This record gives sequence, structure tokens and C-alpha cells, in this order.
Amino acid sequence: MSDRSSKPHRSHKRQKSSLTNIGYYFPDQTSTQQPSHPQFQQFVQQRQQQQQQQQQQQHHHQQTHQPHQRHNRQLSQSSQLSPHQYQLTSIPSQSSQPSQQSQPSFYDYDPYNTLNYSLNSTTAPSSSTGTGHNIIQGVPVKPIPSPTRGQFGPAPFLSYQSPTQYSIPGSVDQNFGTIPLIPLPSEQYNSDTPNVYEQFTYPKPVTEFNDLPQSDINTSVQAKRPAKHNKNLSVSTRFNLFNLNENEDQSERETATKPTSINPLFNDFLQDLAIVDGSNINNYLLKVLEKLGSPLPIDDFYNFLYNNEKQASATPAIPTHKIDKTMINFSVQSSAFSLLDQLLNIFKVPNLLIEYFPNIANRENKLFGINYHELLRTFLAIKILFDILIQLPSNNDPQNYTIPRLSIYKTYYIICQKLIRQYPSPTNTSSEQQKLILGQSKLGKLLKLVYPDLLIKRLGSRGDSKYNYLGVIWNQNIIDDEIKKLCDDNELVHLHRIFDTKDKPFSFQRRRNHSTTSYNPIPGHKIKLKTRSKSEPQIQLKGPHTESYSNENIRTPSFSFIKPHLKFPESDNFTILEENNDNPNWFTIIKQNTYEWFKNCNSTFPMREAIGMVFFNNDNLVEKNFLCDGLIEKVVKPLNSDLGYAENFDLHLYLIIIVELLPYLLFLKTSSRVNYLKNLRLNLLYLIDNFNDELNNIGANNNFKIDNSRKFLILMKKLININDLLITFIKLINKDDASNSSVMVLDIENYLNLTDEDQSDNGIDEDSESKLSFKHDILSKDLIYALNAYNFDPTLDHHSRSILSPDFIKDEVDLIGNFFGTDLLNFLNNEDLGEKYEQITSRESNDETDSILSKKEGTKLVSLLALIHDKLLTKHFKTKYPILVYTNIMSLILNDSLKYIFIKYQKQQNNQRKDENQNSFGNWWVFNSFIQEYSCLMGEVVGLYDSI
Repeated sequence: MSDRSSKPHRSHKRQKSSLTNIGYYFPDQTSTQQPSHPQFQQFVQQRQQQQQQQQQQQHHHQQTHQPHQRHNRQLSQSSQLSPHQYQLTSIPSQSSQPSQQSQPSFYDYDPYNTLNYSLNSTTAPSSSTGTGHNIIQGVPVKPIPSPTRGQFGPAPFLSYQSPTQYSIPGSVDQNFGTIPLIPLPSEQYNSDTPNVYEQFTYPKPVTEFNDLPQSDINTSVQAKRPAKHNKNLSVSTRFNLFNLNENEDQSERETATKPTSINPLFNDFLQDLAIVDGSNINNYLLKVLEKLGSPLPIDDFYNFLYNNEKQASATPAIPTHKIDKTMINFSVQSSAFSLLDQLLNIFKVPNLLIEYFPNIANRENKLFGINYHELLRTFLAIKILFDILIQLPSNNDPQNYTIPRLSIYKTYYIICQKLIRQYPSPTNTSSEQQKLILGQSKLGKLLKLVYPDLLIKRLGSRGDSKYNYLGVIWNQNIIDDEIKKLCDDNELVHLHRIFDTKDKPFSFQRRRNHSTTSYNPIPGHKIKLKTRSKSEPQIQLKGPHTESYSNENIRTPSFSFIKPHLKFPESDNFTILEENNDNPNWFTIIKQNTYEWFKNCNSTFPMREAIGMVFFNNDNLVEKNFLCDGLIEKVVKPLNSDLGYAENFDLHLYLIIIVELLPYLLFLKTSSRVNYLKNLRLNLLYLIDNFNDELNNIGANNNFKIDNSRKFLILMKKLININDLLITFIKLINKDDASNSSVMVLDIENYLNLTDEDQSDNGIDEDSESKLSFKHDILSKDLIYALNAYNFDPTLDHHSRSILSPDFIKDEVDLIGNFFGTDLLNFLNNEDLGEKYEQITSRESNDETDSILSKKEGTKLVSLLALIHDKLLTKHFKTKYPILVYTNIMSLILNDSLKYIFIKYQKQQNNQRKDENQNSFGNWWVFNSFIQEYSCLMGEVVGLYDSI
């Protein structure tokens, strides 16, 4: 015999489905309808006699009370129910079919409450059955309309209407964000608008028929509420969640999950639950939230999922410290959480689904394939997205209401961190709770699910445009000024650091610095100054020496192999050139190591021969698709079938291809002929456009990861760009050497190599924009800008100081300036910087017409590469700066130098003081582009090798 008093959340409304299919939930009804118990037969006879007396009294009452005839007729009609509606399967030995004259009430109806209802004797006439208690069953059920977005909770029910005439009183705007105002109940039974919450009473327990003490019956619902699912004491596996208290609460779960009847809304959820699997679980969770419609604050929803003991209290006061300050009705909220708890119990113990759908036992129960931990954090993410945004009607211009796409994720991240810190878990640590936060890609998919019609568009000026969602605004009940400020003033990496602070979860340490400027820490972008107030967070280079800056603000660019703190190899052989002493360079060594790795993995596959046949045989490059087809057939397919078990074998393949192609596209191989390079470039361009599609066609995406292939193809495109820039620059600087001095040399001597004292005597335009101190206005400022952008202090690795002294800046500026004023000048003056390297000009005389570069141009090319590896990438810079920091420093310096050269020549052209043939802007543009592209490519190769 089940005790319903300990499970008040189970509802009689399960009978709605049993009306149409009596054996659907209770297969064996015949055994419970006619008990053979003598005591029960005596009880039935007494009950029939009492019903006859009651009919006579009611007949007499109808004749003597004519004013109430109409009202009683309405109740009588609403209670003409089928005998099947009165069956209680949980108490077969003490229930029988009631008389059709019993009069249940339709007033106390809560679509979310899974409790059985009864009426107080002060609010409804008693239907005496000899026991002194009312057992209301078969209450007429109204269909629940699908709630619309913005309608919080059900409207109060008025007088009874037919299901076909049902409508929610009031408009959506009237009900949005407010507690329904329900009139006070009348003391008269025939009140037209009863208060469903005031008239609500908890059901009388079934054990009351056994004359239990009244003190045991009138136990509070809070004490009788069944234990919730223990979310904290759990272990998540790829199959499902296993409860650590499995042996302790097994008997309790068996009784707590067998409802005596079904709430109609819960019945709808059950019907949909039968077809839920891993592919549509997100749609199901969204549907549950939409059908509930009740304003469940995010704080209470989070505590319901992860902290049962902190679930919303019964007090109507709304704490000001809550994140979600939406007005709620606590009675409706409690009913909604009770319904959700039944659903989560089924997900946690999928076998419970068989109790509702016996036929499902004969086939696979797909709920076993749903990870419970993943379900909880996805449910929370959908709830947050569902509540923080308000999508405006179509009649409003969406362009006037925009929210950046990244701001939505940052806001979600901030809310999750606040929930974790404001409601700490008693069993899980803060680091374990961080796992409930989804990544950007998955949250983006959920955002499309919750708001499928949301418009998105790039807004902003060229180079600074960002994706924005149109036609949405923040929900002011949740997104307050503090959250907006955190979102607007901090990048995502800064938010990680802010919430990683242990002692101050909602504040961050402000560094003591008088500067009020901050720089945008995005690698490769133009540094922009933005004024901050002193109360806002500042990211400054200066600060206490105990803080480490080199490990915080450097982040990997999109589609890049370079890790945040990766540095160039310190060895002297880090060069693409081969030395005359036959010592292999760094690229040759890693190529040999990679081939050796493939040999150890699969000695039967001739990797070196396959690569040579695909890439370096001109006969196999006649058509533009030959290289792509050959790579798929001769390399990818064999590796996919033979080395599927090996980790990162796709990265090994990409590294070999890039290192093998480098000497050819840099014109270092003697076989770099015009026809071969032309065919190779056409085939590589086709490979860039079609390689990912070919991988998808052969089903190799599992082993050849799409992210890795995208990065690889970007490097291939960078290789082609470097090939174009290199040949263009070599041809340009060799064209203008009549006076043994190019126009670039004149720029260095007369412009870039000036000192502050020399400016007044060089005849340069007196305009302030033309006056330039190269070391101060370009080198010093750009160095400081870059270090501030990355919040990087290179002195922390070797010294205890943390404030960059003027001496340190001066030393670094002198070294960088020496490259421009001495090394680059020597290169342009035709000094051979590559004497120690093997030359590429040892060709036969009859091949001279077919080669791309002349002997002199080949020497210049080797000298240019030696300039980069020996003079620009010196050991001093390689050991001190990460790749991302150093390449960005050089990019800033080169771009600013080009800007000043452009300004100078523009003014001279306006004054007609410069010959058109001596315009060096084009030469500088090609040189700057090549240096930046080549140094980035070297860094990507180092990053790719580091990844494997």
C-alpha cells in the first residue's frame, strides 16, 4: 500500500489519458475493480445505503431551494463522469465506484501542480460518503494552451468554460513579467471567481482510512516532499550517470517514481519523451521550457539542478542579491519544479520510462544514450538563453536593436560564473563546477535553436566590423549594469582571469598605475587607444613585481598552430638555407624525423616515394586537379586505413608537405623551372579549394580533423603569397642598381636613419607629419605598444623588476634600429650576406633560359633569406620574445615606416619635387609584406612541429 502523503507531487490528472485507453497505464484493471474481500463488500453495501439517503435529501433540497437551482445544475453536469474516472490503482482494496451524484469541483486546478486536490468543508458542500472525508477524482480537465514567449505563468482561472471556448484572460503584454493579481476568495460557495491558491489544500492521505493519528497526516509538504535527484553525488560516464547512493535510495526511488495519476502537462511531456534520443534532446528541453511558461528565475533553476537544499524558499520576498529579479508566484513555481523533477528522475533512471510505456521494454530505450551531466548543463544553457534576450516584434526596425554575437557568450559566461560563486556546491569544488559552462560553438548552436528566426549581420567599419544579432534587447530583470560593464569592458580572456580570483569572486585587483589608457590585446590588429575611467579595470604593463604578465594575455589567433607562449628555436641552424659544411638545417632535421615516424608506424607504406610522385613529378601536374586527386588516392586513403589508430598522423602529413614544398616555392631548388612552378601553383590553388570536400567524400573526417586541415590550407595559401612577393621583390631591387644604390637606400640614409639632431639640417618638409625621429616616433612607441597589447614583460624571465626601465627600452630599440640602419642597408648595397650558405645558382648554361632567376638574382635571394634568419631572428630576440609578440612588434614597425614613407612621397609628389622613377613606396610595400608573411610562416611551421 503506497503512502500518498509522502508523495504529494503525484497527481490524479493521469486519469485524463486513462479515459480513452483504460489499459494504457494500468494494464490489469479487472483485478482491482472487484475485490473479493468480505470487509470491502460490507463497506460497499454501507456506502450504497448512504448514497440512496443522500439522493433523497438532495431531491428535497432542490424543491426547497429554487434560487440555487441553476448553480447546482452546473456542478451536477460537470460531475457526470464515467465510472472509470474514479479508479485509484494505488488503493485497490479501499476504493469502489462512487455514485454519479458526487460533486467534484473544477475550481482548484493548477496546470503545473502534480498534487491531488480536495476542497475544505468551508468552501464546498460536503459529499458525505460515510467516512467524513472527500476524495475528489475525475475532475474535469481543461486543455493547456501553449504559452507564448513573454507570458509568465498561467492566468488565474475564472468560471468554468468548455474546453473549446477556453482562452487566457488578458494580453501577453499585461501578463509579461508580473505576478497574476487574483481577487480575494468569497466566503460563499457560489463565488464567481474563486482564488485557486487560497482554496488549495493538500490531499488527504489514503492511510487516513486506517484511522492513523491526525498528527501523522497533517505533515507539511516540505517535510513530505520526495527526495530530489542527487545531482552532486554522481559520476558522469559516456553511457549515463551512476548514483553513488544507489543502494541507499533504491527503495525510496521505487515508491517515489510511481505516480498514482498523471498531470495532463506531464502526460504531454511523457508522450514526447518516448521518442527522445541524443539527436533531439535539445529540442525536447526547449519544448519543456516553452510549455511550462512559468517564470522560473535562473537562480532557482540553477539551484534546482545542482543544489537541492538551496531551492527557492516559500517566502514571497525576492532577495536583492539574486541575479534574476523576475517577479514570480511561488506556488506555481513549486508546482513547475515538482513536474521537472519527475522528468529528471526519468532521465537519471531511464528504466522508469518502462512504467509509463510498458511496450518500450521490447525495444531499445534511447534514454540510456543521454549523458546526464551533459543534459543538466545544456538545460541550464537553454534556460539562460531563453531568459536573457527579448526578441522584438517584426514591426520594429531590427537595425535599431542590436547585440554583438560575442557579447551573448560573454554574458552567458558571466552569469554561470556568478551562479557558481553565489551558490557554492557542498560536494563539488569550484573547478569541477566550471565544467557546466559550454563552449562558444555549442552555445551558438543552442542560440540558433532557441531563436531560429534571429537575424545576424556584420556591422562596423571595414576591418573592425563584428557580427551582431538584430531585433533583440537584453532582459533588464537579469542583465543589470554590473553584467553589462563586465561584458563591455573585458575580453573573454580577461573574464577568465577576473573569475579565477579566489578571494574576490566578483571583483578584480586593480593595478596601481597613473595611466588611464588601455590597449586592445588582439594580435595582428591595429592598436587603438581608449580612455577609461579610473574605476574601470585596467590592463597595464606596470605593476607589482609579484604578478606574472607573460602567462596571461597572449592568445592563439584563429586557425593558427602557434601556441600563446611558443618561441622560435634558439639553435643557430634555424634557417631554410643549407650551409656549405653539410650541416643539416632545422627544417631538414624535422623532415627526417617525421619520415622516420611514419616508417615506425607503418613500414610497408612508402611515404617518401608517394609524396615525391604526387608533388614533384611535373607529368602528374598537367591538369589542375591531378595533385588533389593524387594526394587523396595515393596518400590520404592508405593512411586513413592503416594509421587510423595513430594520434595526429594528419599533422605529420601536413608538416612533411609544407617542409618539402618550401625550397621549391622559395626558388632554392635547382628544379624550380617555370613550367613546373606554374603547374604546381595551379594545382595547389585547386587543392586549397577542394581538399576538405574530398576528405568529406571519402569519409576521412574522423582521422583528418577539419580544424587541422583548415589551418594546413591557410599555410598553403600563405606559401603561394610568399612565392609571389619574393619573386616580385627580387626583380624590383635588381632593376635599380645603376648607381650601386637603390631608392630604398636613399630612404634609409636620408629618412629612416635620422637622429633628432639631424632633422633641422636635411631639408625635409617642415610639416610636423614629415618630421620624424625613427627611433623615438616609430621604434620606441611601437615596442611599448606591442608589449602593452600583450601585457608582456620580457624582463620577468631574468630579473626581479617589473617596471620597464628606459635603459631596457633603449637597448631593445638600438638592436632593432641596427637591423634597419646597418644590416638592411648592407643588403641593399649588394653586400653578400649569404656567403656561408650553399648557393642556388650552380646551373648548366643551357638551362639558364628556363630558370626563373638569374645568377645575380639567385645570390640576392639567398642574401635576403640570410638577412631574415641571421640578422632579424637573432638569438637575443628568439630567447626573449614569444613568436606572436615578436612578429607583432616587427609588423607595427614596418607598417608605421611604410606610412611615413607614403606621407613623405605624397607631399613631394604634390610639390613636384620627386621623379616618378625614384618612388620607393612600391618597393617598401613588397618588402614589408614579404617580411611579415615569411616570419609568420616560420612561426606556423614551428607551431605545427610543436603540436606533434
